[in-house]
Amino acid sequence: MATNKNRRFLIPVTAFIMSVFLCGYGFDTHAAASVPDAVKTPDGTAAVSASSASGTKSGEQPKTRSSVRDRMRDMLDDEKDEAPSTKPSQTAKPAADANSIESIAALADLYAKAERDKKYCVVDVDDEHNPYDVAWDYGRGYDKYVSLVDDAGMWDILFNAEFYMDAYPMLSMLYHEDEDLLLEHFQTVGIHEGRQGSEDFNVAAYMENCDSKLVKAFGEDYECYYFYYALNQKTESKIDTANDGSYPVQMDIELTMLQYSELDGINEYRDEVDVDDVATNAEFLAFANYRAWVNYTDDKKYAQMGKGHDWINDNIDSLRDMMNNFNADTFAENTVHVDNSEGYMRNKNYADEYRESQEHYEAMVSSEYAFAAPSNVYARWYEDGHAHYCQYDLYLDACE
Repeated sequence: MATNKNRRFLIPVTAFIMSVFLCGYGFDTHAAASVPDAVKTPDGTAAVSASSASGTKSGEQPKTRSSVRDRMRDMLDDEKDEAPSTKPSQTAKPAADANSIESIAALADLYAKAERDKKYCVVDVDDEHNPYDVAWDYGRGYDKYVSLVDDAGMWDILFNAEFYMDAYPMLSMLYHEDEDLLLEHFQTVGIHEGRQGSEDFNVAAYMENCDSKLVKAFGEDYECYYFYYALNQKTESKIDTANDGSYPVQMDIELTMLQYSELDGINEYRDEVDVDDVATNAEFLAFANYRAWVNYTDDKKYAQMGKGHDWINDNIDSLRDMMNNFNADTFAENTVHVDNSEGYMRNKNYADEYRESQEHYEAMVSSEYAFAAPSNVYARWYEDGHAHYCQYDLYLDACE
Protein backbone atom coordinates (compact mmCIF):
# COMPACT_ATOMS: atom_id res chain seq x y z
CA MET A 1 0.00 0.00 0.00
CA ALA A 2 1.44 3.32 -1.00
CA THR A 3 0.49 5.95 1.49
CA ASN A 4 0.56 9.69 1.29
CA LYS A 5 -0.47 11.46 4.46
CA ASN A 6 -1.93 14.39 2.59
CA ARG A 7 -5.13 15.28 0.88
CA ARG A 8 -4.97 17.03 -2.45
CA PHE A 9 -3.92 20.64 -2.70
CA LEU A 10 -5.17 23.02 -5.38
CA ILE A 11 -2.14 24.57 -7.04
CA PRO A 12 -2.62 28.05 -8.55
CA VAL A 13 -1.47 28.24 -12.16
CA THR A 14 0.39 31.35 -13.31
CA ALA A 15 0.36 32.21 -17.01
CA PHE A 16 3.79 32.31 -18.61
CA ILE A 17 5.51 31.81 -21.97
CA MET A 18 6.59 28.23 -22.52
CA SER A 19 7.23 25.56 -25.10
CA VAL A 20 5.89 22.08 -24.38
CA PHE A 21 6.77 18.82 -26.12
CA LEU A 22 4.92 15.58 -25.39
CA CYS A 23 6.83 12.43 -26.22
CA GLY A 24 5.73 8.81 -26.18
CA TYR A 25 7.82 5.67 -26.49
CA GLY A 26 7.07 1.98 -26.44
CA PHE A 27 9.42 -0.99 -26.28
CA ASP A 28 8.88 -4.74 -26.15
CA THR A 29 11.32 -7.46 -25.25
CA HIS A 30 11.06 -11.09 -24.31
CA ALA A 31 14.54 -11.33 -22.82
CA ALA A 32 13.14 -11.63 -19.31
CA ALA A 33 15.17 -13.12 -16.50
CA SER A 34 14.50 -14.13 -12.92
CA VAL A 35 15.26 -11.57 -10.22
CA PRO A 36 18.02 -12.42 -7.72
CA ASP A 37 16.78 -12.74 -4.16
CA ALA A 38 19.07 -9.93 -3.02
CA VAL A 39 17.28 -7.53 -5.35
CA LYS A 40 13.72 -8.38 -4.41
CA THR A 41 11.74 -6.00 -2.24
CA PRO A 42 8.50 -7.94 -1.65
CA ASP A 43 6.77 -5.09 0.14
CA GLY A 44 8.19 -2.39 -2.05
CA THR A 45 5.14 -2.87 -4.26
CA ALA A 46 1.89 -1.01 -3.79
CA ALA A 47 -1.48 -0.76 -5.42
CA VAL A 48 -2.80 2.72 -6.13
CA SER A 49 -6.50 3.25 -6.56
CA ALA A 50 -8.26 6.24 -8.09
CA SER A 51 -11.07 5.73 -5.63
CA SER A 52 -8.81 7.05 -2.89
CA ALA A 53 -8.55 10.55 -4.31
CA SER A 54 -9.92 12.25 -1.22
CA GLY A 55 -8.09 10.14 1.34
CA THR A 56 -4.65 8.81 2.07
CA LYS A 57 -5.04 5.07 1.73
CA SER A 58 -3.99 4.25 -1.81
CA GLY A 59 -5.63 0.93 -2.51
CA GLU A 60 -5.57 -2.80 -1.91
CA GLN A 61 -2.43 -4.82 -1.44
CA PRO A 62 -1.30 -6.91 -4.42
CA LYS A 63 -1.61 -10.60 -3.72
CA THR A 64 2.15 -10.98 -3.95
CA ARG A 65 2.74 -8.90 -0.85
CA SER A 66 3.99 -10.41 2.38
CA SER A 67 1.54 -11.13 5.17
CA VAL A 68 3.76 -9.41 7.75
CA ARG A 69 1.73 -6.22 7.71
CA ASP A 70 -1.46 -8.19 8.30
CA ARG A 71 0.15 -9.77 11.34
CA MET A 72 1.13 -6.32 12.56
CA ARG A 73 -2.42 -5.03 12.11
CA ASP A 74 -3.76 -7.91 14.17
CA MET A 75 -1.74 -6.59 17.09
CA LEU A 76 -3.40 -3.18 17.01
CA ASP A 77 -6.32 -2.57 19.37
CA ASP A 78 -7.60 0.53 17.63
CA GLU A 79 -7.44 1.47 13.98
CA LYS A 80 -5.53 4.71 13.49
CA ASP A 81 -6.89 7.63 11.51
CA GLU A 82 -4.68 7.69 8.41
CA ALA A 83 -5.85 11.03 7.06
CA PRO A 84 -6.04 13.72 9.75
CA SER A 85 -7.65 16.90 8.48
CA THR A 86 -5.27 19.15 10.38
CA LYS A 87 -1.52 18.98 10.82
CA PRO A 88 0.49 20.03 13.88
CA SER A 89 3.43 22.38 13.67
CA GLN A 90 6.50 21.07 11.86
CA THR A 91 8.78 22.84 14.32
CA ALA A 92 7.69 20.98 17.46
CA LYS A 93 10.77 20.08 19.51
CA PRO A 94 11.30 16.86 21.42
CA ALA A 95 10.34 16.97 25.08
CA ALA A 96 12.88 16.42 27.84
CA ASP A 97 11.98 12.71 27.82
CA ALA A 98 12.73 12.44 24.13
CA ASN A 99 13.14 8.68 24.29
CA SER A 100 9.66 8.05 25.72
CA ILE A 101 6.94 6.28 23.78
CA GLU A 102 4.70 9.34 23.88
CA SER A 103 7.37 11.72 22.57
CA ILE A 104 8.46 9.44 19.78
CA ALA A 105 4.87 8.67 18.76
CA ALA A 106 4.41 12.40 18.13
CA LEU A 107 6.88 12.15 15.23
CA ALA A 108 4.17 10.41 13.22
CA ASP A 109 2.42 13.79 12.93
CA LEU A 110 5.32 15.34 10.99
CA TYR A 111 5.22 15.42 7.22
CA ALA A 112 7.84 16.01 4.57
CA LYS A 113 7.34 19.16 2.53
CA ALA A 114 7.33 17.08 -0.65
CA GLU A 115 4.29 15.21 0.68
CA ARG A 116 2.34 18.41 1.24
CA ASP A 117 3.07 20.71 -1.68
CA LYS A 118 4.02 20.08 -5.31
CA LYS A 119 6.44 22.99 -5.35
CA TYR A 120 8.76 20.80 -3.26
CA CYS A 121 8.52 17.95 -5.80
CA VAL A 122 11.09 19.60 -8.08
CA VAL A 123 14.71 18.43 -8.26
CA ASP A 124 17.34 20.98 -9.26
CA VAL A 125 19.83 18.86 -11.21
CA ASP A 126 22.56 21.38 -10.45
CA ASP A 127 21.95 21.39 -6.69
CA GLU A 128 25.30 21.18 -4.90
CA HIS A 129 24.04 18.90 -2.15
CA ASN A 130 21.61 16.46 -3.75
CA PRO A 131 20.92 16.79 -7.49
CA TYR A 132 19.25 13.36 -7.66
CA ASP A 133 16.12 13.41 -5.53
CA VAL A 134 13.67 15.66 -3.72
CA ALA A 135 14.58 16.82 -0.23
CA TRP A 136 12.63 14.76 2.29
CA ASP A 137 12.46 17.52 4.89
CA TYR A 138 10.35 16.64 7.94
CA GLY A 139 11.26 19.75 9.91
CA ARG A 140 13.56 20.71 12.79
CA GLY A 141 11.78 18.57 15.36
CA TYR A 142 12.46 15.48 13.29
CA ASP A 143 16.05 16.52 12.60
CA LYS A 144 16.60 16.70 16.35
CA TYR A 145 15.80 13.01 16.65
CA VAL A 146 18.14 12.18 13.80
CA SER A 147 20.87 13.96 15.78
CA LEU A 148 19.98 12.14 19.00
CA VAL A 149 20.39 8.78 17.26
CA ASP A 150 23.68 9.99 15.83
CA ASP A 151 24.86 11.03 19.30
CA ALA A 152 23.98 7.55 20.55
CA GLY A 153 26.14 6.03 17.80
CA MET A 154 23.22 3.98 16.54
CA TRP A 155 23.08 4.89 12.85
CA ASP A 156 26.05 2.58 12.36
CA ILE A 157 23.88 -0.24 13.71
CA LEU A 158 20.77 0.63 11.72
CA PHE A 159 22.48 1.49 8.43
CA ASN A 160 25.19 -0.07 6.30
CA ALA A 161 25.78 1.51 2.91
CA GLU A 162 26.80 -1.71 1.15
CA PHE A 163 23.72 -3.51 2.46
CA TYR A 164 21.48 -0.62 1.37
CA MET A 165 22.91 -0.52 -2.13
CA ASP A 166 22.56 -4.28 -2.54
CA ALA A 167 18.98 -4.28 -1.26
CA TYR A 168 17.84 -1.33 -3.38
CA PRO A 169 19.92 -1.27 -6.59
CA MET A 170 17.72 1.20 -8.49
CA LEU A 171 17.78 3.62 -5.58
CA SER A 172 21.54 3.18 -5.43
CA MET A 173 21.78 3.98 -9.13
CA LEU A 174 19.61 7.10 -8.70
CA TYR A 175 21.87 8.29 -5.87
CA HIS A 176 25.04 7.40 -7.80
CA GLU A 177 26.15 5.21 -4.90
CA ASP A 178 26.77 8.29 -2.77
CA GLU A 179 26.91 6.77 0.70
CA ASP A 180 26.29 10.03 2.56
CA LEU A 181 23.18 10.79 0.51
CA LEU A 182 21.93 7.23 0.87
CA LEU A 183 22.29 7.57 4.64
CA GLU A 184 20.22 10.77 4.48
CA HIS A 185 17.61 8.91 2.44
CA PHE A 186 17.45 6.18 5.07
CA GLN A 187 17.30 8.63 7.98
CA THR A 188 14.35 10.45 6.43
CA VAL A 189 12.01 8.72 3.98
CA GLY A 190 13.73 5.33 4.24
CA ILE A 191 12.68 4.61 7.80
CA HIS A 192 9.21 6.00 7.08
CA GLU A 193 8.95 3.24 4.48
CA GLY A 194 10.21 0.64 6.92
CA ARG A 195 13.31 -0.13 4.87
CA GLN A 196 15.89 -2.49 6.25
CA GLY A 197 19.16 -0.59 6.36
CA SER A 198 21.52 -3.21 7.72
CA GLU A 199 21.75 -6.89 8.55
CA ASP A 200 21.26 -6.10 12.24
CA PHE A 201 17.84 -4.47 12.22
CA ASN A 202 14.61 -5.32 10.42
CA VAL A 203 11.62 -3.29 11.56
CA ALA A 204 9.10 -6.08 10.90
CA ALA A 205 11.10 -8.45 13.09
CA TYR A 206 11.29 -5.80 15.79
CA MET A 207 7.55 -5.14 15.61
CA GLU A 208 6.82 -8.83 16.02
CA ASN A 209 9.17 -9.30 18.98
CA CYS A 210 8.92 -6.00 20.87
CA ASP A 211 6.53 -5.11 23.68
CA SER A 212 3.00 -4.92 22.27
CA LYS A 213 2.56 -1.47 23.82
CA LEU A 214 4.93 -0.12 21.16
CA VAL A 215 2.80 -1.51 18.36
CA LYS A 216 -0.30 -0.05 19.98
CA ALA A 217 1.40 3.35 20.23
CA PHE A 218 3.19 3.45 16.87
CA GLY A 219 0.93 1.35 14.63
CA GLU A 220 2.31 1.48 11.08
CA ASP A 221 4.37 4.64 11.62
CA TYR A 222 7.58 2.75 11.07
CA GLU A 223 9.96 5.62 11.73
CA CYS A 224 8.93 5.56 15.40
CA TYR A 225 10.24 2.04 15.90
CA TYR A 226 13.70 2.94 14.64
CA PHE A 227 13.97 5.94 16.96
CA TYR A 228 12.62 4.09 19.99
CA TYR A 229 14.94 1.15 19.43
CA ALA A 230 17.97 3.40 18.96
CA LEU A 231 17.28 5.58 22.00
CA ASN A 232 16.30 2.82 24.43
CA GLN A 233 19.09 0.31 24.09
CA LYS A 234 19.05 -0.59 27.78
CA THR A 235 15.83 -2.53 27.20
CA GLU A 236 15.60 -2.93 23.42
CA SER A 237 19.06 -4.35 22.67
CA LYS A 238 17.87 -7.73 23.97
CA ILE A 239 15.11 -8.00 21.34
CA ASP A 240 15.67 -10.10 18.23
CA THR A 241 15.65 -7.76 15.22
CA ALA A 242 17.34 -10.00 12.66
CA ASN A 243 15.69 -10.89 9.38
CA ASP A 244 15.58 -14.68 9.11
CA GLY A 245 14.28 -14.42 5.56
CA SER A 246 10.61 -14.34 6.48
CA TYR A 247 10.38 -10.56 6.73
CA PRO A 248 10.26 -8.00 3.89
CA VAL A 249 13.11 -5.54 3.53
CA GLN A 250 10.61 -2.74 2.93
CA MET A 251 7.18 -2.27 4.44
CA ASP A 252 5.65 0.61 2.51
CA ILE A 253 6.14 3.36 -0.08
CA GLU A 254 6.04 7.07 0.62
CA LEU A 255 4.97 9.15 -2.38
CA THR A 256 5.51 12.81 -3.04
CA MET A 257 2.41 14.90 -3.61
CA LEU A 258 3.17 14.96 -7.33
CA GLN A 259 3.61 11.18 -7.58
CA TYR A 260 0.46 10.55 -5.58
CA SER A 261 -1.71 12.83 -7.70
CA GLU A 262 -0.16 11.53 -10.93
CA LEU A 263 -0.90 7.90 -10.07
CA ASP A 264 -4.37 8.89 -8.99
CA GLY A 265 -4.94 10.69 -12.30
CA ILE A 266 -3.67 7.73 -14.32
CA ASN A 267 -6.07 5.41 -12.56
CA GLU A 268 -9.00 7.77 -12.98
CA TYR A 269 -8.48 7.64 -16.75
CA ARG A 270 -8.11 3.85 -16.62
CA ASP A 271 -11.36 3.60 -14.67
CA GLU A 272 -13.14 5.50 -17.45
CA VAL A 273 -12.34 2.68 -19.89
CA ASP A 274 -12.84 -0.09 -17.31
CA VAL A 275 -9.16 -1.08 -17.12
CA ASP A 276 -7.62 -2.32 -13.89
CA ASP A 277 -5.69 0.20 -11.82
CA VAL A 278 -1.92 0.23 -12.08
CA ALA A 279 0.22 -0.55 -9.06
CA THR A 280 3.61 0.98 -8.32
CA ASN A 281 6.91 -0.27 -6.96
CA ALA A 282 9.58 1.49 -4.94
CA GLU A 283 12.48 0.44 -7.13
CA PHE A 284 10.55 1.27 -10.30
CA LEU A 285 9.86 4.74 -8.89
CA ALA A 286 13.59 5.16 -8.27
CA PHE A 287 14.28 4.23 -11.89
CA ALA A 288 11.64 6.73 -13.07
CA ASN A 289 13.44 9.49 -11.18
CA TYR A 290 16.76 8.35 -12.62
CA ARG A 291 15.17 8.41 -16.07
CA ALA A 292 14.21 12.07 -15.58
CA TRP A 293 17.58 13.00 -14.07
CA VAL A 294 19.52 11.41 -16.92
CA ASN A 295 17.89 13.89 -19.29
CA TYR A 296 20.43 16.43 -18.09
CA THR A 297 23.59 14.35 -18.58
CA ASP A 298 25.93 13.95 -21.54
CA ASP A 299 26.64 17.63 -22.04
CA LYS A 300 22.92 18.50 -21.89
CA LYS A 301 22.21 16.48 -25.04
CA TYR A 302 19.09 14.84 -23.70
CA ALA A 303 17.67 18.09 -22.30
CA GLN A 304 17.18 19.61 -25.74
CA MET A 305 13.62 20.12 -26.87
CA GLY A 306 12.13 17.25 -28.84
CA LYS A 307 14.76 14.75 -27.70
CA GLY A 308 12.82 13.27 -24.81
CA HIS A 309 13.45 9.64 -25.80
CA ASP A 310 17.01 9.88 -27.09
CA TRP A 311 18.44 8.32 -23.93
CA ILE A 312 16.27 5.23 -24.41
CA ASN A 313 17.25 4.99 -28.07
CA ASP A 314 20.94 5.29 -27.20
CA ASN A 315 20.84 2.95 -24.19
CA ILE A 316 18.74 -0.05 -25.17
CA ASP A 317 21.01 -2.38 -23.18
CA SER A 318 20.42 -0.36 -20.01
CA LEU A 319 16.69 -0.49 -20.64
CA ARG A 320 16.82 -4.26 -21.12
CA ASP A 321 18.77 -4.62 -17.87
CA MET A 322 16.11 -2.66 -16.01
CA MET A 323 13.31 -4.75 -17.54
CA ASN A 324 15.11 -7.99 -16.75
CA ASN A 325 15.57 -6.77 -13.19
CA PHE A 326 11.76 -6.54 -12.87
CA ASN A 327 11.09 -9.64 -15.00
CA ALA A 328 9.14 -7.43 -17.41
CA ASP A 329 8.54 -7.92 -21.14
CA THR A 330 6.94 -4.60 -22.13
CA PHE A 331 7.89 -0.98 -21.39
CA ALA A 332 6.52 2.44 -22.32
CA GLU A 333 7.21 5.99 -21.23
CA ASN A 334 5.33 9.26 -21.50
CA THR A 335 7.14 12.52 -20.97
CA VAL A 336 6.57 16.26 -20.94
CA HIS A 337 9.42 18.67 -21.63
CA VAL A 338 8.93 22.35 -20.93
CA ASP A 339 11.18 25.24 -21.87
CA ASN A 340 10.11 28.34 -19.98
CA SER A 341 11.63 31.62 -21.11
CA GLU A 342 10.81 33.33 -17.83
CA GLY A 343 12.19 30.63 -15.54
CA TYR A 344 8.83 29.73 -13.99
CA MET A 345 7.67 26.23 -13.22
CA ARG A 346 4.11 25.06 -13.40
CA ASN A 347 2.71 22.61 -10.86
CA LYS A 348 0.04 20.39 -12.38
CA ASN A 349 -1.23 16.87 -12.96
CA TYR A 350 0.72 15.67 -15.96
CA ALA A 351 -1.75 12.82 -16.55
CA ASP A 352 -4.22 15.49 -17.72
CA GLU A 353 -1.71 16.68 -20.30
CA TYR A 354 -1.02 13.15 -21.50
CA ARG A 355 -4.78 12.73 -21.88
CA GLU A 356 -4.73 15.34 -24.66
CA SER A 357 -2.44 13.23 -26.86
CA GLN A 358 -3.87 10.02 -28.32
CA GLU A 359 -0.51 8.24 -28.29
CA HIS A 360 0.14 9.09 -24.66
CA TYR A 361 -3.43 8.36 -23.64
CA GLU A 362 -3.29 4.89 -25.18
CA ALA A 363 -0.17 4.05 -23.19
CA MET A 364 -1.72 5.43 -20.01
CA VAL A 365 -4.90 3.32 -20.23
CA SER A 366 -3.47 0.21 -21.90
CA SER A 367 -4.40 -3.06 -20.18
CA GLU A 368 -0.98 -4.34 -21.21
CA TYR A 369 0.62 -2.40 -18.35
CA ALA A 370 0.11 -3.30 -14.69
CA PHE A 371 2.65 -0.97 -13.09
CA ALA A 372 3.33 2.74 -13.41
CA ALA A 373 6.06 4.92 -11.96
CA PRO A 374 5.77 8.70 -12.20
CA SER A 375 8.92 10.71 -11.71
CA ASN A 376 9.13 13.95 -9.85
CA VAL A 377 9.96 17.05 -11.91
CA TYR A 378 13.64 17.48 -12.81
CA ALA A 379 14.82 20.92 -13.84
CA ARG A 380 17.75 23.04 -14.89
CA TRP A 381 17.92 26.83 -14.76
CA TYR A 382 20.16 28.57 -17.26
CA GLU A 383 22.21 31.75 -17.03
CA ASP A 384 19.89 33.65 -19.36
CA GLY A 385 17.03 33.09 -16.89
CA HIS A 386 15.04 30.42 -18.70
CA ALA A 387 14.29 27.01 -17.22
CA HIS A 388 13.97 23.60 -18.77
CA TYR A 389 12.17 20.83 -16.92
CA CYS A 390 10.73 17.41 -17.58
CA GLN A 391 8.51 14.75 -16.05
CA TYR A 392 8.15 11.07 -16.95
CA ASP A 393 5.51 8.39 -16.42
CA LEU A 394 6.93 4.90 -16.99
CA TYR A 395 4.95 1.69 -17.51
CA LEU A 396 5.76 -2.02 -17.21
CA ASP A 397 3.71 -5.15 -17.66
CA ALA A 398 5.31 -6.76 -14.60
CA CYS A 399 7.34 -5.63 -11.59
CA GLU A 400 8.68 -8.52 -9.52
